[in-house]
Amino acid sequence: MWSWCGQLSWITASEVDLYLTQMSQLELEFPGIIFVYMTGHLDGGGPEGTLYANNNRIRSYCTAYNKVLFDFADIESYDPIGNYYPYGSDCCEWCETWCSNQACPPCEECAHSHCFNCFQKGKTFWWMMANIAGWQPVSASHGAQSSFLEAVSSVLPQL
Repeated sequence: MWSWCGQLSWITASEVDLYLTQMSQLELEFPGIIFVYMTGHLDGGGPEGTLYANNNRIRSYCTAYNKVLFDFADIESYDPIGNYYPYGSDCCEWCETWCSNQACPPCEECAHSHCFNCFQKGKTFWWMMANIAGWQPVSASHGAQSSFLEAVSSVLPQL
């Protein structure tokens, strides 16, 4: 997995294409390895910003070519009940309000973000890696693959 910092906020579309090309080349060179693509963290620029366009370029590529995507920006863009914050930043402005009304896990340090957002990213990463490794969550009520929230909630302690 290639992990971005803030680069997707300013690099050009051709530089994003270079990232996609180089990741694809690695997949050809190492066919038994699953490579994980990633979007960049929010920067407050919203749908009009460079980051938004670059993240969508990566999402479109991953969808078109069936790639695994760790969508950092989507995790930061939505609270747990699905409210969308397109102009947020990696500081997670909605997290303060959310955690003032909900039980949120504490942490010592969370680089560039709020502790709750780090917790959300960690749960998502765990779920993604478990699925890559072959884990298939099963919902007790439906007997089929459950939603992300059901899957993560069933295996992680409630904090």
